[in-house]
Amino acid sequence: MGVSRSFRHKLFSAAVSVASLMTPAIAYAEPAQFSIQAAPLGDALRAFSEQSGRALICCGGAVRAGCHWRL
Repeated sequence: MGVSRSFRHKLFSAAVSVASLMTPAIAYAEPAQFSIQAAPLGDALRAFSEQSGRALICCGGAVRAGCHWRL
């Protein structure tokens, strides 16, 4: 005998409720500041990774091609 539809509905509702309680904590996080000098894209991404404490996974071809946008 499987899990009843009512039980699945209650479980889903509980999961959505927990997720909605977690969202405000994310929305009110302090903005981060980084100090990254103008550099080749690969070097700038490495600096961002080090300063943010986050690992970055990038396509090597895209990084070698560089970025030609101006902000």
